[in-house]
Amino acid sequence: MLAVAEPREFWRSSFAERHNIPSASVFDDWRELAEHSKLADAVVIATQDTAHTAPAVAFAEKGYHVLLEKPMAPTAAECRQIGRKQVSCSVFAMCCGTRPTHGN
Repeated sequence: MLAVAEPREFWRSSFAERHNIPSASVFDDWRELAEHSKLADAVVIATQDTAHTAPAVAFAEKGYHVLLEKPMAPTAAECRQIGRKQVSCSVFAMCCGTRPTHGN
């Protein structure tokens, strides 16, 4: 099952249309999705860097494995908070990023 939570209407509707996501699985905010019953095994969190911690913790508590864009969080304390939550909830929390291509 796919879902999308995106505050910008254009990007939200474009993504939903491109991936055939039903309207019941389209949300204006990650908090709405977090309040919904679990829809998938994992979630990708692509919020602003300073806003990773709250959704990472909330989705781990719901039993989602979490993939975060880098950086994981802006402070070491928030990174530890995410790490502790993933351990206590028995889910994976992973961090990914892209490597610059330098125009290639």
